Amino acid sequence: MKITKNQLRQIIKEERAKLLHEQAGALLSQGTLEALNNAMERAYYEAIDGAMADGLDEAEASDAAFAAIMEEVDGFADSMGHHNRGGRY
Repeated sequence: MKITKNQLRQIIKEERAKLLHEQAGALLSQGTLEALNNAMERAYYEAIDGAMADGLDEAEASDAAFAAIMEEVDGFADSMGHHNRGGRY
């Protein structure tokens, strides 16, 4: 199933809102979570733009950008001693 860039942005915004709501009172402040989400969103869209400039279509670019960000998240988690166990940290 292919989704448009605008649909993807809307999904990200909705999921971010859910996450921020669920994380209220957690270890990270609301501002820290928002900053992290904003940084990931910027990186994601910059990766899409780069992949599309390299000739990928929007769906392929989206998949490549998501995979690249997840690799970075996994690498960070590993560097902090948290290993992916069944898709959850």
